[in-house]
Amino acid sequence: MTSELGGQSQFIRPQGLLLSYTTPRRTEPLTAQGPAVSLMLTGLTTAVLRVSRKLFPALLFVLVTAMVLWPLLTMSGCAPATTDSTPSQATEQATPTPAAQSENDWTVSAPKVNPMDGVKQQFVSTGHLVGLVLCFENGIPCHVPVYVGVADSVHCWIEGDEVASYHRRIRIKFDDGKPRSEIWSITDDHKGLIPPRPQAFIAELKKHRTLMVEFGCDRSDPGDVITLGIRGLQEALDSAGLKSGGSENPSVKKGG
Repeated sequence: MTSELGGQSQFIRPQGLLLSYTTPRRTEPLTAQGPAVSLMLTGLTTAVLRVSRKLFPALLFVLVTAMVLWPLLTMSGCAPATTDSTPSQATEQATPTPAAQSENDWTVSAPKVNPMDGVKQQFVSTGHLVGLVLCFENGIPCHVPVYVGVADSVHCWIEGDEVASYHRRIRIKFDDGKPRSEIWSITDDHKGLIPPRPQAFIAELKKHRTLMVEFGCDRSDPGDVITLGIRGLQEALDSAGLKSGGSENPSVKKGG
């Protein structure tokens, strides 16, 4: 038979029998360590408070000094500059503005060469379904240098003021000026109108930004008011090497 004292086993042999047993060791409960841990935390807290009390005046002095000196540093340019603009605004400010492009409402067509006589024909136009067209042959105005006409896809047969007449009274207006009434000639295909003094009309186009034309097809219909942009004519002519001077008495045959 055994007994355990101090962690050692003892055997008792009664009457020739060997019996053994082991008694459980005694363990201290975890709560027994509580006072020691609490004491440790109390000491740590006391140490932190002591350090904080010593450093607090110094930290307060640094904070007050920064608050006093910051405006002075900002005014003197020592502090980094700040901006109220958003990142997108800053990017826009940093991006250089491209140079303003010249305003031009005209389109210059590619030269078309006649295989028969080698004459190079070119057009300078503005507008869409109803447009203002300047015609050039070998760099100078055609026999009909300028006209207002409709596209081939538009169903329109321009009639004169009288039966079998090739003249029609219309009204035109430049920019914000006063409307004026003029008699224009009708082209052979009845799809365009020619101003009475083409060269004077072209010179006037170079001085204005818009042209309004009262354009109609039927004799009884005065037509709709068409507004055409005419900015940058001289620039368009110069870029294509075209001269606008020419005849003052064109025929009614469109395109020369």
